[in-house]
Amino acid sequence: MQLLRQYIWILVPLMITGCNVHTFDPTSLMYDTSPFSQETQAKGNAHCTTLYSNAQFRHLKGKMPVMPGEIPTREMLSVATVPNNDEVKAIQNLESAVRNCRKLRAAAGVPTSATEDILAARLSKLRYGLYKGEIPYAVYNYGVAQAMRKNNTFMMAGEKAAQHGKVVGQQRQSQAELMADVNSLNSSIRNYNNDLNNFNRSIPSGTWFCKGPMCY
Repeated sequence: MQLLRQYIWILVPLMITGCNVHTFDPTSLMYDTSPFSQETQAKGNAHCTTLYSNAQFRHLKGKMPVMPGEIPTREMLSVATVPNNDEVKAIQNLESAVRNCRKLRAAAGVPTSATEDILAARLSKLRYGLYKGEIPYAVYNYGVAQAMRKNNTFMMAGEKAAQHGKVVGQQRQSQAELMADVNSLNSSIRNYNNDLNNFNRSIPSGTWFCKGPMCY
């Protein structure tokens, strides 16, 4: 997030002072290489392929998403059952994979972004309810869909701000449009930071998810 703020405040002074940004447009480069971009997130998650190849996850097929960014299908929204014993163990291993993936990405120099952490916290709370048998798959999957919609809305705001910055840099179009997007994005960042603080205080703790030497 800090890097995202930096690219905004680098671009705006260049525009205001009238520098020729045709020769160097930092917007696309800084956005694409920041933890905020979907490209960076995909590269980071590539380090976790082994974690998500756990054979136990076959018990969850057709009942809930497993891979990062996977959206629940229409059929998943209709599964009204709670997990059986094998599925509970698979959900436990999935929670472990998610948390260990965060460590692997940090070690590889591609840490998770604040948006990913907020989404992960939301899904962790939902998984805990599923794990405890308090909610059926349908409720979990609906919650996942809602959480991902909020996350995608925020990501789209970032994409829009980055694209406007690129257009302004190349064609010297209206600065007001960029500033409106910047203000909107900064407001979203503040809201997400507040969400992150709130969710960090409410993430289920204990050892229900912990398996393997990397767990804490």
